[in-house]
Amino acid sequence: DTLLYQLQAADAAVLAVPGDRSTVLRAVEWLKGPQTDRPLPVLPQRALETAPGAGIAVLLLYRASTQEWRPAGNLPLARAGWLKRVMELRSTPPTDGPGWNARLALFGPDLEHAEPLIARTAYEEVAQAPYGAMRSLKSHVSAAQVRRWVSDPLLARRRPLYALLLGFVGAEPDALRLVADLTSAPSGIGVPELSALFAAILEIRGVAGVVWLETHYLAGPGRTEAEIQAAVLALGVHANDGMRLPRARVVAAYQTLVRGNPAHAGIVASDLATWGNWEFGSQFAGILRSGVPMAFASRYAMVFFLLRSPRAQDREALQALRAANLL
Repeated sequence: DTLLYQLQAADAAVLAVPGDRSTVLRAVEWLKGPQTDRPLPVLPQRALETAPGAGIAVLLLYRASTQEWRPAGNLPLARAGWLKRVMELRSTPPTDGPGWNARLALFGPDLEHAEPLIARTAYEEVAQAPYGAMRSLKSHVSAAQVRRWVSDPLLARRRPLYALLLGFVGAEPDALRLVADLTSAPSGIGVPELSALFAAILEIRGVAGVVWLETHYLAGPGRTEAEIQAAVLALGVHANDGMRLPRARVVAAYQTLVRGNPAHAGIVASDLATWGNWEFGSQFAGILRSGVPMAFASRYAMVFFLLRSPRAQDREALQALRAANLL
């Protein structure tokens, strides 16, 4: 659970520091819930993230259902105001650009902060932002910072987010490095990281990045389904964002996939239906008639595209496929 969720779920929250004994904590600032004179519980040292030093407090959260205080992490006392701002946020993400800009302005500067609780909270909140909203982070992080984060093996789990950010703050040398990373990457790299790397290359290179993606991942059958899914996810994000690539160019890239790799053509069917590109219906019907081997999910996506299509010829093609027992 994110820190914001934990704060909202807690019945009481307090910042506490060590008292007379290192494991006895005393409240220095009540953040939530009725303040009482009751002493806080004695916590064994292993329950604390690290032993709080000078100027550092422990954030304790209380749940009435369990009648327990639990440490959420350490926090500099000077950050009490920041924590109160966090508590004022809605748990549901913003739905508008200004809302996201304000949220990212609060958390963006704290990415990879030296205090783990602050760094983790910043990452959790920034990672929820829509792709386009992340552009506002350009004024809060530097290219040098993001390059370090992307290459740090200790931050491997956060690499998809930092790869996206590198697309916004980086330049062509960064794109070349990402391409090199893709060339040398182990085959087990997951779709989220792959799609983030692709999205960053597209952000840096624009239409030239689409040409590269078509040439190396979409034009032929030599790529895995995961690689194609990642490429399509990255292209779809840019098509919906519309700031770096025109949607028409993404649709043209999808056409490259449909023609060059019909076995995986269904991967783009959902996007095309959402955008109203019903002209692909005839090609999808032809692929289904061809009997080319394909995954069930790809076949189903093309059939569902034809079911949603408002074109009479697509409904007729669907009926013909049924009659020929090809569905």
